[in-house]
Amino acid sequence: MYADDTAIITQHRNLENSITDLQISLDLISEWFTKWKLALNPTKSEAKIFTLKRYSNPTQLKIKNQLVLWNNRDQSIKYLGVHLDKKLTWKMHAY
Repeated sequence: MYADDTAIITQHRNLENSITDLQISLDLISEWFTKWKLALNPTKSEAKIFTLKRYSNPTQLKIKNQLVLWNNRDQSIKYLGVHLDKKLTWKMHAY
């Protein structure tokens, strides 16, 4: 298993509830990685919010007490070769 193959996705009408669910999932996967003696590098992890709604200063996520950076609102992220922007459009792939 490689870190770039791992993604955690949560969904909720309320952003803070979704972030709470995500933190719970991060805690559980961290325990799993520790149990199976795998390394999880928080500095190579990032979080992205996909929404049409406005938000400000989401709650900070942590992996083993290290902060996980939020991806800039205007930047896309690349996951398995697919560029995902904040609105999940296909702009980066459509010509």
